[in-house]
Amino acid sequence: ESAAAAGRAAPAGNGPVEIVFRTKFDVVELDANGHVVDKGDADFKPSRGWTGRRPGFEFKLGERGLGYYRTGKKVVVPSNVAY
Repeated sequence: ESAAAAGRAAPAGNGPVEIVFRTKFDVVELDANGHVVDKGDADFKPSRGWTGRRPGFEFKLGERGLGYYRTGKKVVVPSNVAY
Protein backbone atom coordinates (compact mmCIF):
# COMPACT_ATOMS: atom_id res chain seq x y z
CA GLU A 1 0.00 0.00 0.00
CA SER A 2 1.49 3.36 -1.04
CA ALA A 3 1.57 6.42 1.24
CA ALA A 4 -0.84 8.27 -1.08
CA ALA A 5 -3.32 5.36 -1.08
CA ALA A 6 -3.20 5.26 2.72
CA GLY A 7 -3.99 9.00 2.90
CA ARG A 8 -0.48 10.00 3.99
CA ALA A 9 2.01 12.22 2.21
CA ALA A 10 5.05 10.52 0.66
CA PRO A 11 8.39 11.16 2.40
CA ALA A 12 10.19 14.38 1.43
CA GLY A 13 12.71 14.23 -1.39
CA ASN A 14 10.88 11.66 -3.52
CA GLY A 15 9.43 14.09 -6.08
CA PRO A 16 5.97 15.67 -6.10
CA VAL A 17 3.66 14.85 -3.24
CA GLU A 18 0.14 13.73 -4.10
CA ILE A 19 -2.50 14.59 -1.49
CA VAL A 20 -5.56 12.35 -1.51
CA PHE A 21 -8.70 13.56 0.27
CA ARG A 22 -11.20 11.05 1.62
CA THR A 23 -14.04 13.53 1.12
CA LYS A 24 -14.96 15.07 -2.23
CA PHE A 25 -15.15 18.87 -1.98
CA ASP A 26 -17.10 21.21 -4.23
CA VAL A 27 -15.05 23.92 -5.89
CA VAL A 28 -16.74 27.24 -5.21
CA GLU A 29 -16.19 30.81 -6.34
CA LEU A 30 -16.15 33.58 -3.73
CA ASP A 31 -17.11 37.21 -4.23
CA ALA A 32 -15.11 40.16 -2.86
CA ASN A 33 -16.85 39.76 0.55
CA GLY A 34 -15.97 36.06 0.83
CA HIS A 35 -19.49 34.80 0.10
CA VAL A 36 -20.12 31.86 -2.20
CA VAL A 37 -21.24 32.90 -5.71
CA ASP A 38 -24.46 31.09 -6.67
CA LYS A 39 -23.78 29.29 -9.96
CA GLY A 40 -27.33 27.96 -10.17
CA ASP A 41 -28.74 24.48 -10.45
CA ALA A 42 -31.70 22.74 -12.12
CA ASP A 43 -34.20 25.12 -10.45
CA PHE A 44 -32.36 28.45 -10.74
CA LYS A 45 -30.14 29.98 -13.42
CA PRO A 46 -28.56 33.32 -12.41
CA SER A 47 -28.62 36.03 -15.07
CA ARG A 48 -27.63 39.72 -15.08
CA GLY A 49 -30.59 40.53 -17.31
CA TRP A 50 -33.41 39.19 -19.45
CA THR A 51 -32.07 36.95 -22.22
CA GLY A 52 -35.39 35.76 -23.57
CA ARG A 53 -38.02 33.21 -22.65
CA ARG A 54 -37.02 29.83 -21.25
CA PRO A 55 -39.61 27.05 -21.12
CA GLY A 56 -40.53 26.16 -17.52
CA PHE A 57 -38.78 29.20 -16.05
CA GLU A 58 -39.75 32.73 -15.07
CA PHE A 59 -37.33 35.67 -14.93
CA LYS A 60 -37.41 37.59 -11.66
CA LEU A 61 -35.51 38.97 -8.68
CA GLY A 62 -36.06 36.28 -6.05
CA GLU A 63 -34.50 34.83 -2.93
CA ARG A 64 -31.39 33.66 -4.81
CA GLY A 65 -30.94 36.85 -6.79
CA LEU A 66 -31.78 37.95 -10.33
CA GLY A 67 -32.30 35.16 -12.78
CA TYR A 68 -34.53 32.41 -14.12
CA TYR A 69 -36.52 30.41 -11.55
CA ARG A 70 -38.28 27.14 -12.39
CA THR A 71 -42.01 27.73 -12.22
CA GLY A 72 -43.96 25.87 -9.56
CA LYS A 73 -40.90 24.95 -7.46
CA LYS A 74 -40.22 26.04 -3.89
CA VAL A 75 -37.02 28.09 -3.74
CA VAL A 76 -34.28 26.62 -1.56
CA VAL A 77 -31.58 29.14 -0.69
CA PRO A 78 -28.15 27.48 -0.37
CA SER A 79 -25.79 28.39 2.44
CA ASN A 80 -23.90 31.61 1.71
CA VAL A 81 -20.90 30.57 3.80
CA ALA A 82 -17.71 29.17 2.32
CA TYR A 83 -16.97 25.52 3.16
